[in-house]
Parts: sequence; C-alpha cells; structure tokens
Amino acid sequence: MPLSWRAADGSRAIPGAAEVMIECLPLSTLPAELRGAGYDLREDGEGQRILAAAIVQEFTLSSSGAFELMTEGSK
Repeated sequence: MPLSWRAADGSRAIPGAAEVMIECLPLSTLPAELRGAGYDLREDGEGQRILAAAIVQEFTLSSSGAFELMTEGSK
C-alpha cells in the first residue's frame, strides 16, 4: 500500500488516488484558486486543530469599561 504524503499547504493524498483532501483557514484563497484552475472541490465541513504554540492576545480595560486589544504603544 502506498504511503500518504502531506504537502506544505496541508494537502494529503495517496499517490495515484483520484481525490485529495486539503485543509485551510477560513479566509484562505486556496479553494478559489483551485476552483479557478478547474478543480472540482467539495466542502467537508469545519474542524478544529490544536496549534503547536499558543496565540496570546493582550487586552486592556478602556475608560468606558470595555475590553480593547492592546496595541504596541498602549502598555
């Protein structure tokens, strides 16, 4: 049985297979580019991935009492 491979863009396939599975972020342009190139794409629903590193966003409490994303000069 041939081994599956994974490309840098997250696609996976078995050599010689008629279908390839790709996973992209919600705002990725890859699906539109592939459709534009003539590929038949079908959505397979949404999923979740565990990130290798945490994404940290710092918020501050504004004078109105609302939380705002901190910017570079707001510390």
